[in-house]
Amino acid sequence: MGLSFRKIVSVYGRTIVKGSLLAADDAAMLAIGMLTRYSGLDATMDWRLARTGHLYPFFGTLLGWLGVALTGSDTSSNVLFGSLQKISAQQVNVSPVLMAAANTTGGGDGQDD
Repeated sequence: MGLSFRKIVSVYGRTIVKGSLLAADDAAMLAIGMLTRYSGLDATMDWRLARTGHLYPFFGTLLGWLGVALTGSDTSSNVLFGSLQKISAQQVNVSPVLMAAANTTGGGDGQDD
């Protein structure tokens, strides 16, 4: 590529710095997801979401879109709202696998690629 050793080390160093910021962001999203799950916030939110009844599949997909809008990542949205979708789906007698897929699909629609 014609780059000097010094330039390669410089580019590599900048890449590590930028990557560490992204890793810290991902770790924070995972921490928030675990906090909501273990604190019972998921259970409270899913009880409300399940009260939408037959409209739950629509709102579940919308929640995936909203999660991506908030976090910027479909993976982070799944971490934040995956457990909520599963519990809500069980309460409404909808397939939890279907609602997990809807969460991911809604998140994919919300991504700005």
